[in-house]
Amino acid sequence: MWTWGMGPPLWGLIGILVWLVVWIAIIWFAVSLLRGDIERHPRRRTPPALAILEERYARGEVSREEFLERRAVLLGHPGAPPPAPPAPGA
Repeated sequence: MWTWGMGPPLWGLIGILVWLVVWIAIIWFAVSLLRGDIERHPRRRTPPALAILEERYARGEVSREEFLERRAVLLGHPGAPPPAPPAPGA
């Protein structure tokens, strides 16, 4: 006869616990996917200021040169002109 900690009954208990963890993980993943917590297709996040600049460029409010210059400043690319200092008293 087997006793706890000395053979197959312990392995049976471990097997049950492993399957329990697997099923909990599957259910958690399915619920997260249905709720939208997990993105199916990760996309590039556009900073709000850059999105506004792109919209202004699309409407024709800014020239191409101005758009490229401002985009370089927003993205912090090397060689971009430094941002203007804040106005005194602001």
